[in-house]
Amino acid sequence: MFGLEDNKKGPKKQGSEEELLDFEKDMKNATKREKTKQHTHKKMHMIKTALREGDMKEEFDQLGVLLHGYAALINVIDKTPKK
Repeated sequence: MFGLEDNKKGPKKQGSEEELLDFEKDMKNATKREKTKQHTHKKMHMIKTALREGDMKEEFDQLGVLLHGYAALINVIDKTPKK
């Protein structure tokens, strides 16, 4: 299921290129990494501005959750190994 099961060739080796997710492959590319990071920071800034100004009172909790998600994404990007 999802391409992670053992195939008939034998068990996959830990850390092989086949085990990497698409996101991990993209984050090895320095330009995609920086572009994603800048885009995420831009979105975080927009959400923080909206929360400070009180524009979207109905969606305050949802925006807070989204902001935490973007912060987690930045942490994941920083922790992915660079090539």
